[in-house]
Formats: sequence, C-alpha cells, structure tokens
Amino acid sequence: MTITPLPWDSAFFGMNIGKAESMCSGMADLDSLIDLARESGFRLIYWTTPPGIDLNPQTIRRLNGTLAVRRITYRLDFRDDPIQIRFSEEYDSGILTDELEELAYISGRYSRFNTDKNFQSGDFHRLYKTWIFRSISHEIADSVFVVKDTGNIAGMATVKHHAPVGQMGMMAVHPVFQRKGYATDLVNACLQSLQRKGIYAMTAATQAENQETCRLFEKCGFYIHSMSDIFHFWI
Repeated sequence: MTITPLPWDSAFFGMNIGKAESMCSGMADLDSLIDLARESGFRLIYWTTPPGIDLNPQTIRRLNGTLAVRRITYRLDFRDDPIQIRFSEEYDSGILTDELEELAYISGRYSRFNTDKNFQSGDFHRLYKTWIFRSISHEIADSVFVVKDTGNIAGMATVKHHAPVGQMGMMAVHPVFQRKGYATDLVNACLQSLQRKGIYAMTAATQAENQETCRLFEKCGFYIHSMSDIFHFWI
C-alpha cells in the first residue's frame, strides 16, 4: 500500500494529508500504513475501501481511525429527448451572495469535513465557501444554476461539463423552499446543460446518510454506480 500526498488539501488545512486505497478486500496491513504515514510526516490519511468489507472496529479505533463517510456515486444515462426546465436559471454574475454561501453549507451538512470533529473549528465553512466561490468563478464548475423564490435564491446546483460523463457537484435547496420541485428542476438544468454539449451521462456523489438526496436521485432515474467507505486516520 502506498500513500499519495494531497497538496491542495494539505495547503488548505495546514497539515500534511495523504490518501491510500485498500489493495484487496480489507487485508491491507493498517499498522504498516500508519507507521508509514507517521514516518513520512503525515497528519491525516484518507483511506478508501469497498463498502461492507470485514474490518476490525477495535483495530480502527486503536489506530485513531473512524469511518468518515459512506459515499454513493449515482449515474444517469440519458438521450437527446427535450428536458423541461421550469424554475432554474444560470448564475453568471460571479458574486458570492450570503444566500449562495448558506446553500453551500446546507449542501455539505453530511460531509465528512463537517461530521469529523477532529478538523479545526471553522474548517468546514472555509472549505465550502471556497468551493462555492470557485464554482461561480468557473474554476471547478462549468455551470451554476439557481432557483429563485420571492426574489431570494432558494436553491443552487453546480455541474462540470466533463466528457463523456458530466459531474454534478454541489446542490442544495433551502429548507424554507423545499417540497416545491426545485431540486428536481436543478437536476434537470444540469442534465440539459450537458445535453447541449453533446454529453449524455452524469454522475452525482452523495453520502449514504443523506437519504433525502439519495431518494431524489433515484426518483430522477439515477442508479447506484459505485459505493465506497472513506476512513480518516489521524496520526
């Protein structure tokens, strides 16, 4: 097993962070991994495994590890049939409003960077504020869509036009404006933007704990493309 340094994460959080993947159904030598991480000066390791493999919880705890998230990646393959948009519009101003910032935090409420309390206070908000700003600046997203209600930005979604499979990024609808079909419309806006680029597949990742979003994707016709467990080991 090898550890891959993560320069962006390391710079952002101010500590050496790396990632590793299990080589074969949980048989990896975790003690050796942590020893290697410690010798190499890492402070945090993200370890990704297939879900449901046989891991000893006591060993995980002894090595200061925790299951940070079970990530589900959904996928939808679609055609050139017309996609109807009722509420969504593209957001092109490049201005980070308070509403967009709050929606970014809502989108990440189940994020491992929010649920793992070993991160410094404020890290989660700094991270998601950075991500939404880089999205509306078109650094990490090609399109950003919003839904407005009574003059307020009620929901938003981001998408990357990456052929042959587009990638949906952040998505959230403010709780005050839910149950109005806005989330489905935002998904459709992302699909339509890909369709116009000749891209006919889209993936969207979420957390298993985020049952509301899982149900949304399944209602929209997505299927589970992959699942993985991500552990955090603090050295």
